Amino acid sequence: MNTLTRTVGPARFIKKAPVVITLMGEVDTDMVVKFVEEFNAAVASGQPVIPVIIHSDGGDLYDAIYMINCFKTATVPIATIVTGQAYSAAALIFSAGTEGFRFMAKN
Repeated sequence: MNTLTRTVGPARFIKKAPVVITLMGEVDTDMVVKFVEEFNAAVASGQPVIPVIIHSDGGDLYDAIYMINCFKTATVPIATIVTGQAYSAAALIFSAGTEGFRFMAKN
């Protein structure tokens, strides 16, 4: 006997949550590994914008350049959002966000 299961109610409206990339702490190789995983997941999800939240004292320039090169491969805008601080390498990552999608408090 075949049965048909149909979702009724709010459960049918649940969609997959967007991937939000968070860069907290020192920019180093460990951060890059985590970033690449999250970035690939965000690109594969098909979301219209990839948000990158930054709160960092900076770190290794070469690791920052690697992340910036990943930004350039995206076909959707990259929104960079600073929550707190973005020094040295983190400031470079912030500036690599898509123009018009860079957000930072005045202070």
